[in-house]
Amino acid sequence: MRIIAISLLGVCLLCGLAKMAMKNENSKKSCDNACGALMFVALALIGVSQLSDEKEKYEHTDKKQEIANLTDKWINNVTKKNDPKAVAKMFCRDGNLVATVSQIIRKGDNIRKYFDFFAKLPEIEVKDRKYSISKITPDVYVNTAFITWKWKGLDEPIVVRMTFVFRNKCIFQLHASALPELNESLKKISGLP
Repeated sequence: MRIIAISLLGVCLLCGLAKMAMKNENSKKSCDNACGALMFVALALIGVSQLSDEKEKYEHTDKKQEIANLTDKWINNVTKKNDPKAVAKMFCRDGNLVATVSQIIRKGDNIRKYFDFFAKLPEIEVKDRKYSISKITPDVYVNTAFITWKWKGLDEPIVVRMTFVFRNKCIFQLHASALPELNESLKKISGLP
């Protein structure tokens, strides 16, 4: 829309330049009227474009909150309900899981089977979570999360990098891996504290 508005303003400018060469007063008035109409349409298009941008920002913020809520629901199904079926139902029919302590890519009923193990770990809980949610397409969002897990038998909490790919409110892919030890050489060149 903005490109069209700028083009209309350009046509108005050309009309103004052409008007300087015109000798006929009726032609000059016609040019003024056309320029006025083009200016009105251009300003209307810019206004509509601004409203559209604001609406998209609002919807994007709403959608990010929805993705955070879905991730929290997934965590709740794992840690509070300890319900492998509820966890597996959150995956898309064609979804897959690359789990932290699994050696295979899991699909279908194999997702539930993994959570028969993981969601049943004694006293499993999330100690901390940090989300970074990005829009890929209007119906695909990625939540790159750092989640700190703890369960009975684990000496100390473990931080896991988890990438949730949500498509239409279901998990299309979940990939998780333990956070590696910080490489001191990389830390130094990255300027990290």
